[in-house]
Amino acid sequence: MARATVRGGPLAEDNPPAPQDPYGSSKLEAEAALRNPAQVSGMKVTILRPPLVYGPGVRANFFAMMRWLHRGVPLPLGAIDNRRSLVTGSGAGHAGAAVARPTLLLGRASVAQRLCSSLGVDIGKARKLLGWTPPASVTDELARTARWFLDGCPET
Repeated sequence: MARATVRGGPLAEDNPPAPQDPYGSSKLEAEAALRNPAQVSGMKVTILRPPLVYGPGVRANFFAMMRWLHRGVPLPLGAIDNRRSLVTGSGAGHAGAAVARPTLLLGRASVAQRLCSSLGVDIGKARKLLGWTPPASVTDELARTARWFLDGCPET
């Protein structure tokens, strides 16, 4: 249920969901569908809403971005000053560097809005309750993802 955040205001577990597209709405509906049987059976349900997920084996939007970067497709990211949270740790320029391609600016408003708005996530509650810390730096994990991509991903 991606949505944009304002500087200084990352999303936290306590923020109410506010889906902004059909994909986000369907995810919220799926969460609701899980809650009722869980309440009836006494089963506990944990809902995770991670931001962009990446790493070896990645698919979906991040994989598409890796392919675009590898092919030299200009992305609307070069002049963007935003903040993004990622799971296994921000910065589209890091992704371009990881596949040895520059990140270029392209003026497509619809794509730019989706990719260029800030989306920060506050992981303070997970750190406190679970004792969780990210296992590696964003730079190291993007490099590992790029190695996987360049070393044999069948769809490059």
